[in-house]
Amino acid sequence: MTTLPRSLVRFEAQLEQAIARDLRRSPVRIGARVAGAAGGLGALAFAAVALVPGGGPNVVQRAAAAVRVDDRSVVHEILNGDESWLTAGKVRTNFANGMESSTTATSGAIYDPRTNTLYTGGTGTGDLTEITITDVVDAFIASGFHQEDVTVDGRAAIRISNPDEYLIVDAQTYDPIAWSSTIDGVTQSGAWSLFERLPRTDSVFDLSAAHPGATVDSSPSDYASEVPLLTR
Repeated sequence: MTTLPRSLVRFEAQLEQAIARDLRRSPVRIGARVAGAAGGLGALAFAAVALVPGGGPNVVQRAAAAVRVDDRSVVHEILNGDESWLTAGKVRTNFANGMESSTTATSGAIYDPRTNTLYTGGTGTGDLTEITITDVVDAFIASGFHQEDVTVDGRAAIRISNPDEYLIVDAQTYDPIAWSSTIDGVTQSGAWSLFERLPRTDSVFDLSAAHPGATVDSSPSDYASEVPLLTR
C-alpha cells in the first residue's frame, strides 16, 4: 500500500489531454521522462521544450526550470503546511500532523511520533508513475496559457492560467507561490510558504538518523497500516 503526500498532486488526465492537443496542433516537443521519488508512489517529470519567438524561454519554461527536481540539488518546500525535501529518486515529507515519511524507488519508511516508532517495511515507489506539480507546468506548455502580472502579499508575481488551472510564480525567481487545478469537477489547490533549492545531500532523507531512539518495526503490514495516517 502506498500514498501520495499532499505536497504532490495527480495531473495525469489533464496532462494527457494537453499532450493530445499538442500532438494535433502545436510545435511543442515532449521529451524524455525523468523519474523521481514522491512520498510513497513516485513522481514522473516530463522534460518539455516549447519554441517562442526569438528562441528565448517564456514564463512557463522559466517556471518549469524553477520547480524541476534533479539529482544535483534538493528542493525544500512547505506546501499547505507539509514540509518536503525532494531530489531525483528520493522524497521526505514532514506532514503537518507530525507524521514523517521518506521514500525511494525501492524502500519506504514512516515515523509515527505518537509511539516513537519507525516503520521500515515500505517497498518503495515501484515504477514511479505519478504526476507532480512539475507536470502542470509542462501541461501549460503543451496546451497554451494566459499570463498576467499580479501582486501577492505585496510580492510581484505572474499568474499563468488556462481554463482548468492556474499557477502563480514569483516575477523575479519564477518560484511557485500558489496553484489550483480542476479535474472532472474536483478542485485541488495549494500555497507555498517556502520554496528553495539546496545543495544535494542524502542525510536529510534518513529517518533512522533523524530518530535514533525510535523503535524499529520492519513489518510490511504494519507499515501499510500507517500509510493512511500520513494525511489525516
